[in-house]
Amino acid sequence: MSSTNSTNEDYARQVTPLSCEREPIHIVNRIQPCGTLLVVDSELTVVQCSTNAVDLLPEGFKAPTNEVTNEQQQLQLLDAIIGAPLSLLLQSDAVDKVRAVVRGASASSASMSPSKNTSNSGSNGTGGTDNNGSKGSTNAGAVRTFLIRTQGALSIHGRKSCGITQSGEHFLLEIEDSDLDNTHNNEVGSTTTTGSVDTTTNTSAQQQQQQREEADTAEGEEDTMLFMQSIAHDLRKCWSIEEMAGLVCSRIMSETPYDRGMVYRFDASDDSGEVIYETTRWDARRCCRDDSFLGLRFPASDIPRQARELFMKNTLRFVYDVQGTDHAMYPRKIRANNMGGESEKYTDLSMCRLRGSSYIHLDYLRNMKVTSSLVIAIIVNKRLWGLYSFHGYRHPIRPSARTRFLCEMASVMTSMVMESLTRANNQSRLMDIDQTLSNLQQLNLVQYMSNSNHRKLLMERMEVNLIAFRQIDADGVAHIHTFGDDDSEKVEISAAAFDCLNDTYGQVCRDYGVVFVDETRSNKALGSLHTLAFFQLPGMGLMSLDVVLSRKAVVEVVQWGGDPDKSLESDGTLSPRSSFASFMKGHLKKGKPWDDDDKQRVRRFAEKVEKYTSTEVVAQQNVAIQNLGQEKKDLIQDQKENLEFFAFMAHEMRTPFHGVLGSLEAMREDSTLVNNALLNQAYMCGKNMLRILDDILLVAKGSHSLTIKEETVNVSEFLRHTVADMTNFAYMEGVSVRVRKEDVKHQLLVSDFNRIRQVVHNLISNAIKFSEKEDIYVECLQRETFSEVLTVWKTYAASYPNHEPKLKNIASETANAINPLEDSKDSCWIILSVIDRGIGIKAADLKLLGTAFTQLSQGRQKKYQGTGLGITISNMIMAALGGTLVAFSAPEYGSCFTFAIPVKRGRTIVEDTKVESKAATKLRIEQLQNEFEGFGFGEGGTRKRPRVLVVDDSTINRKICSRKIKKLLPGVEITECASGKSCIQEYEHDYQNIMGIFLDFHMPGMDGDVVARNIREFEQTHEDVDVGQGGVWIVGYTADILDETKNVLLDAGMNRVLPKPEPMHAFQTELRTMMQRAAANASVNETEL
Repeated sequence: MSSTNSTNEDYARQVTPLSCEREPIHIVNRIQPCGTLLVVDSELTVVQCSTNAVDLLPEGFKAPTNEVTNEQQQLQLLDAIIGAPLSLLLQSDAVDKVRAVVRGASASSASMSPSKNTSNSGSNGTGGTDNNGSKGSTNAGAVRTFLIRTQGALSIHGRKSCGITQSGEHFLLEIEDSDLDNTHNNEVGSTTTTGSVDTTTNTSAQQQQQQREEADTAEGEEDTMLFMQSIAHDLRKCWSIEEMAGLVCSRIMSETPYDRGMVYRFDASDDSGEVIYETTRWDARRCCRDDSFLGLRFPASDIPRQARELFMKNTLRFVYDVQGTDHAMYPRKIRANNMGGESEKYTDLSMCRLRGSSYIHLDYLRNMKVTSSLVIAIIVNKRLWGLYSFHGYRHPIRPSARTRFLCEMASVMTSMVMESLTRANNQSRLMDIDQTLSNLQQLNLVQYMSNSNHRKLLMERMEVNLIAFRQIDADGVAHIHTFGDDDSEKVEISAAAFDCLNDTYGQVCRDYGVVFVDETRSNKALGSLHTLAFFQLPGMGLMSLDVVLSRKAVVEVVQWGGDPDKSLESDGTLSPRSSFASFMKGHLKKGKPWDDDDKQRVRRFAEKVEKYTSTEVVAQQNVAIQNLGQEKKDLIQDQKENLEFFAFMAHEMRTPFHGVLGSLEAMREDSTLVNNALLNQAYMCGKNMLRILDDILLVAKGSHSLTIKEETVNVSEFLRHTVADMTNFAYMEGVSVRVRKEDVKHQLLVSDFNRIRQVVHNLISNAIKFSEKEDIYVECLQRETFSEVLTVWKTYAASYPNHEPKLKNIASETANAINPLEDSKDSCWIILSVIDRGIGIKAADLKLLGTAFTQLSQGRQKKYQGTGLGITISNMIMAALGGTLVAFSAPEYGSCFTFAIPVKRGRTIVEDTKVESKAATKLRIEQLQNEFEGFGFGEGGTRKRPRVLVVDDSTINRKICSRKIKKLLPGVEITECASGKSCIQEYEHDYQNIMGIFLDFHMPGMDGDVVARNIREFEQTHEDVDVGQGGVWIVGYTADILDETKNVLLDAGMNRVLPKPEPMHAFQTELRTMMQRAAANASVNETEL
């Protein structure tokens, strides 16, 4: 019976060379001659079928009209099938099996789709995948295969294989001869006579057939498992994807009758393919063709785009017979329910195994002398990596359902192992890139790329041919550096190319990071750049970095499988080439497109460059941040490490200062030295230094909340002492400091003059640094209003052309601000100015003043460059006191730093209540000692003399602490411990007699928090320790004054935390608590005895 029609022939003639790439191969509307296709709806009504479906009709089924031609009779039979129930063609048990599958798939689709007509959009049938290629439900997408019996074959050998897949709202039933019938055909045929069979014989034969089927099924499943296990075992021995593909190809060849097996790998740059593995049966070389395709390249047009996309959905494709005649689908189109109503469409055969092939492809195979073919997709990381291709040259081959299943499972298993190997290789490449870029720690970026070995190794691992940088320095000047993988080929990327990339992709870079471009449009500015990656690093301040990586297009000599250009006849019609012999020709190969692994490596490179850039920029700003080595983007971590650094610095400085102040305090107790001016001045300077350290920590933490303590002072005396403090320092630097002008009407003023003194000292220190053999003058003026202050500053502006902040801005800000002291009759403004004749400051540099940790570079002596915190802290103090600091300067002329602060008028000088008289101090000590003796701890007391442990790694700090305790409680036994380990040993040895511990935090070997935890754990294991009261009283005594430190020590089990040096009366308070708790514990023990 003929199976061709004019539709197919017209369709074949419509395919031209220009339309080949757009040929809709998923709706070819015909199937191969090795099976039958039925299209049914969810009600199991046949809506379309292949023209050979008439063979499934029951014997004796007659056409409505007998007196017609054979062709007319066939059309009448086909019309009778369309619209009929499936039971017309299949027996009841087969219909039940199909119904179960269809209902399961329909229920699953309904649960996943928001509307009933969702699956009808477009002509792209799913068959287990949606239009985006994502996997659908198991019931709807999987190929469900089982044996059936049709109405047209009532004999035993009439069993057929039926596979069901879903295509939109319809279901495809692919009916083929079963594998079991092929196996037992001879045996079954001996029991078959005519269409009429004896019932008893037929029943017996059916039972025998069912037993054979069950036995063969069990044997087939066992063979399948053994086959898959052997492949899995061998795959573990492979070290590359190519080796894995070759192994699977050879194993599939052993399970199929094909004559040639090949592994075809796609080139991601242009979608051409190359045969990288080939195996041939020995007899095929002798009787078919003896040439080899190994190593030959084939153009992308041999497997066009739509075919590659279809392989991503339907991974297995076979051609039964290239010389055979396909069966057309009847009718040509079917009705479909769309959102706009009913329409007609071709059936999507994407997932149909029996789908007919493109006529162009069949001509191609015939030219290759191929009779049958089998192709299996190799998908790695969601990309079509290649194909397993098998050719048969001698006779048509229909791979059985078992063979197809083995092939697909082998491909899936290989893909999984390949993906795992790819991930491992990619991770190894990332580690290699990290190792390659490790030298950036010693070399800057340009030096690193200028090293030929470093550059070539990096480009090889990233698979790029060019890396270019454009760096904009602090002055706004752009520097472009271009590096290629070939030293002999000089490539330059112009500024116009960077500007073009910045204009096109700059915003995308700022939003998403690295931009990847697989193919650039024609642009003169980009020149030879094709496949490129582009990212930007803004940097800090004016510093920025643009980076381009590119894969260039090259002309390579390719060994083609035949001349790829000889695919057209002289009249322009398509005629696939007939020669596939080796053909050498040059080929323009574009840069390989960026896949996910490539992008990951480029992003890793960008991270490393960004880290290097951040480290370099921070290093230029100050040494402290360079040592922290923070990345630019991680600002929170940068602040944390910055704080830790300055906390450590403050701790290390407070520790010796504690010793110095303790020693000075002891010396002041000597009656002969109590009034020594230098000694008192040194003691006050030490206290001021500790307060400055606290301010530095506030700057590091980003906190500008200073503690303000007002006091009434005599301004003249304040000015004299403040200048005197800096006289010796100035003298050693060869300059002098003197008061040039003092215009103060009201001598007694109220403010935090300790903070004001700190600002004056900072300004004088800066003036000394930038002056050379010139006098430094200090002026102190008093004005009633801020308007008068501005008048004074305007006279300074007449002498200095540059100043920051601008006076007009200060005036407007002050006018909008509410100053509670401005309208008070008891308030006024004090202006303090420090004037030098040093080198001066440029206008641009004046704007940088006040930036934390920023030090201007004009200082004449490097040893006085400092940390760049003086002006920052001064501005903090100004903000806390409601004042304003202004800098006037002119290069080579000098500078004037002046500030104005609102103050209150004072009437009398109030003595500091925190400074006690000697009599009051003596009385407090006597009260403490009386309490001590009252608890029975003193000499002649009833209780054993208690002990106090002093734990500190600093000898001087231990001595000072012990001295303070001994002065307050002479009757206490003090034991000094130089380490945490010795403290634990002392406590565990005599814990019942130890009433308290003064414990340092930072110590070598074991920190104080660890010591405290060990003590608390020891107390938990001893019943004679009163854990209810918290055990022994532990006081953290540390120079680390951060709140975080305090929390750490308290969480470790300490009861209190004191700073070094401690507040007034703190030792008395802690010792009183210790002896009260010790007395309470002693009373409990005495009661129990």
